[in-house]
Amino acid sequence: MTHCRVAFGVVCTLLMFAVGCGSSFDGPKLYPLSGKISVNGQAPGEQFRVYLIASTPGTPEPQLLVKEDGTYEALTGTEGWTGAAAGKYKVVVEALRSGEGGYQGGGAAGGQPTLPPELAAYAAAETSPTEIEVTTGSNTVDITIP
Repeated sequence: MTHCRVAFGVVCTLLMFAVGCGSSFDGPKLYPLSGKISVNGQAPGEQFRVYLIASTPGTPEPQLLVKEDGTYEALTGTEGWTGAAAGKYKVVVEALRSGEGGYQGGGAAGGQPTLPPELAAYAAAETSPTEIEVTTGSNTVDITIP
């Protein structure tokens, strides 16, 4: 009978650790955010990376997991939790490589990719003309960048 009590105690202790050690997002509630992104009428592909910069300081900023066809899903935190906190976000674009339009920069940057002139305003949250809002519940937001 003593062996059963010891085994039961060990099992209960292990279960408490298993339940208590699960990882969870330590921040505001996240809401599903997905949609489709187009840059110059096309999916961003490997030429651009699109970010969302929170308008409210301290709000966690999601990363957009963009597929080849331009559809995306927002992920937040280092664990990649699905969704984004409710609030407003500015859309920011970064050039990843040169494209057919001659996006390759020069000069002191050593040829770092730069945005084409028509997208220059999207290089920073302060100048980005596009803002989206995530609300409570499920969000489907298409982002069109001229």
